[in-house]
Amino acid sequence: MSLPSSSTVLVWILIPLALYVMLFILARRPVALTWGRIGKCLVVVSTLGAVPLLLVGQAVTFSVLTVPGVCLVVGCLLWPFCGSQLVRISHDGYLDLVRSGSKRLLLRIDEDNANRIVLIERQRTETLRVTRLSRRVLFARLPSVKSHDKITLLVRWLLKSFHGPLPRVRIVLKKRK
Repeated sequence: MSLPSSSTVLVWILIPLALYVMLFILARRPVALTWGRIGKCLVVVSTLGAVPLLLVGQAVTFSVLTVPGVCLVVGCLLWPFCGSQLVRISHDGYLDLVRSGSKRLLLRIDEDNANRIVLIERQRTETLRVTRLSRRVLFARLPSVKSHDKITLLVRWLLKSFHGPLPRVRIVLKKRK
């Protein structure tokens, strides 16, 4: 069995990533495109692409010059940036979401301008940066998750508030009369 060509590997790795980004662009509901999630997908897909070759007994080398090697390196570099995301929502809607979450957690916030929100807790102060890219697309840089405090709870809640752009299947059961 021969090794697949680099163009074949490129197709199997980059086409799902392009479809994922395309679904984000075409989505009508509020969704998020998280850089860490893309990095994890690149690492998993490039690694899973090597598994059949390993089962056959082929030697697999992830040289940086090959397409799987590039995807593995880019995925490992993107993985730690889970706090950076593109969000498909209006600027006011995102600020309202941050305000309501901080109000529920009894977390003080200070909005000195529209692009920076300072989250103030007893022992920790962090900055949430929001940059408007278009009317309904934002770039949000969330603070790092360090310990178990209110800022960490708010960041995790914001990350879970927006799902990825993949369509979701909902099953609704009929109610008994």
